[in-house]
Amino acid sequence: MKSVVQHPPTESGYSTPENKRSADDLTLRLFRSIHDVDEQLWDSINDEADVYHAHRFIAAIEDARVESADFWYLIFERDNKLVATAALSAFRVRLDMFAGGLIESVAQKFRRYVPGFLQIRILFCGLPISLGQQNIVIADAADTAAVLERLSRVMQNIQKAEGIRYAVVKEIREEIRPRFDILNSLGYFRANSIPYAELGLRWPDFGSYMDEMRYPYRRAVRRAFGKIGRTHSAFHESGRDDDRFQIRVGGTELCSSERFYDLYLEVMARAEVKLEVLNADFFQFLFEQHAEDITLITLHDNEDLLAVALLIESGSILNFALVGIDYARRDESHAYFNLVQAIIEYGIENEFEMLKLGQTSYWLKQRLGADCIAEHFYLRAQNGLVHRLLKGMRGLLFPEVILAEPRVFKEMDT
Repeated sequence: MKSVVQHPPTESGYSTPENKRSADDLTLRLFRSIHDVDEQLWDSINDEADVYHAHRFIAAIEDARVESADFWYLIFERDNKLVATAALSAFRVRLDMFAGGLIESVAQKFRRYVPGFLQIRILFCGLPISLGQQNIVIADAADTAAVLERLSRVMQNIQKAEGIRYAVVKEIREEIRPRFDILNSLGYFRANSIPYAELGLRWPDFGSYMDEMRYPYRRAVRRAFGKIGRTHSAFHESGRDDDRFQIRVGGTELCSSERFYDLYLEVMARAEVKLEVLNADFFQFLFEQHAEDITLITLHDNEDLLAVALLIESGSILNFALVGIDYARRDESHAYFNLVQAIIEYGIENEFEMLKLGQTSYWLKQRLGADCIAEHFYLRAQNGLVHRLLKGMRGLLFPEVILAEPRVFKEMDT
């Protein structure tokens, strides 16, 4: 990797107005490739939850040119000490992607005559991959206001230089949202993103997890297990003769990048919400150059691959990142349900403390005990009238996702 340039021009030629005192002592370096940023420096303030902000993962996105995006990387320092890092990207998206229902239907009809209707190029503080992650890391929460003020200014300068009319900071979880609401005073408005599912793994073993489930939910798990010839575990049970279905754990030897991509496209073809679609190059790059970073869990019928999950392990956290499913054979094996159960079992038995399950498929994940956490994003339009219009319509364009709250575990009855 190339080392960090020691004294690059401030913000690589993008002029920045004088900042307020709260942000004035921050110096900013801007790079157009993650390969120009020192990997150890970039990762030095990441914690184990920032797996999707890791230098190596970002490199896979950039090198694959997902969504033909353009990239910028920001390093915030004070007195030569790293304060924050941010990954920016610009690509085209549909504004109605969260709306669904009538709004989405009307937008699709308009696109027959106006192909670019509600499709705009946006500068994101974030990457062209939707894993529920934020791509700004701030070492000390006390610096949040100063960093966001400086971030807002440099994003505005990039917008002007590149002719981009919209800027978005995503994805901000509810527990840190109050600190990020300063963006409202910097010309943004807050809107609903889609929730994020996660499951704290507090059980000593998978049997204890099953025992703690209330009967209707435990019965659903066992019914799905029955589809693959199991009773108490997603994996092979000793003494059973039915070996037709197999759930396996391993690395890239279990599935080629080409096969994963094909099955991933089947999932994306049915996705209700999709900000972007990853390309074959991303999977090839990840599987070939970062194979040690990923774990695969697969479901086979003999040697036919029915489903595959891509996991990234980080300290005490297990991240369920991406999935591929053969939809023609999904129902006969309850493929997705059994795959998620296998991920939970793998996480418990390998003593992870937290399982990050990502966005979408909420009801299935909730039935297995996951909590769903609200997430938000902040949007700014350069045109004041358009900004006010989008802000006024945010309830329709970006509606809050209202979810049921099933009582999965017995302790919820007390």
